[in-house]
Amino acid sequence: MEVFGQPITFTGKVVDVITKEPLAGVNIFLSSTSYGDASDSDGTFIFSMPKKGRFNLVVSFIGYKNVSIPLILNEPVTVYHLFELEEDVLNLDEIEVRSRKNRTWEKAYNDFKEFFLGRDEYAYFTKILNPTVLEFSWDKSQNMHSVSASQPLLIQNNAMGYEVTVLLQEIEFNPRTNGGFYTVLPRFSEMAPPDTAKSKVWEFNRNQIYSGSSRHFFKTLSLGKLNESNFTILPDSSSIKPVQDSTRIKLYFPNDWEQILKNYIAFHVPERKFQVGYNLEYDKRGRVKNRNQISTISLKGISDLILVDHNGLLYNPAFVQFLGKWEADRFAKHLPIDFELNE
Repeated sequence: MEVFGQPITFTGKVVDVITKEPLAGVNIFLSSTSYGDASDSDGTFIFSMPKKGRFNLVVSFIGYKNVSIPLILNEPVTVYHLFELEEDVLNLDEIEVRSRKNRTWEKAYNDFKEFFLGRDEYAYFTKILNPTVLEFSWDKSQNMHSVSASQPLLIQNNAMGYEVTVLLQEIEFNPRTNGGFYTVLPRFSEMAPPDTAKSKVWEFNRNQIYSGSSRHFFKTLSLGKLNESNFTILPDSSSIKPVQDSTRIKLYFPNDWEQILKNYIAFHVPERKFQVGYNLEYDKRGRVKNRNQISTISLKGISDLILVDHNGLLYNPAFVQFLGKWEADRFAKHLPIDFELNE
């Protein structure tokens, strides 16, 4: 990620919207990062962010409605926010009834874990600490589960050394195909390693997960360093080119094109689909031997553009579908945006 010469500082206060009394212990953080703070007894908070990029500033407190503000950070400033939180009145009796474990809930929960966390060794070492806050709604006609939670989900990733607080926004999945989508707002905190050996394991796993990931690829692509990397675009990398003029961007994004030009690089995908391999190996006939390292990127919307910032983040991720290797990378392999590869 790009770093400021001076960091951007977030400071402010959190109060109840009606009583105006300060609220202590409120979580204020930049989503998908390890940067944030909890409000003090007088409701005040302060933290700094040294990285440039697009983020969501999130305010979360049990019993109150969450606040999420999209931001683009491109210059070092001090930002003051006064947050007036509104109570989120819940029927606690209903929550208690829905939280009781039964066969239907257990089956839905086990399916959810496979969809959300994954099915690999990283998922095996990742635990959901408060599963009973989850609620499942079943759409029989679509064979889809909708997932909600009465409180933030608390996750402990013992494979990479992170504790993650996750606010669920929207999750739907098909238990038969293990496919679906999720939109969440996570905050990462590094766990304290019990010893040097565990610290080295976590560092190795983090580097291993990032290397060859979709974010690694898009960051490399945005920096124009594909030729220096181990990524290969199939069948021909020359077909994916940066857009040099703004006409096409204005056409597909008439309301946001100025913001996009300032903060993103647009790549034209003529066939609306391409493949990416990492560390590919070939046999004597030039055929790929390790095809399990290939991912397919397919555009679903009307646009034939992929918009990428220098952190490897997509402007329009809802319209970019992954198949193959990247499709199997679920939340147990999710790293904070501020993670940097230790090469």
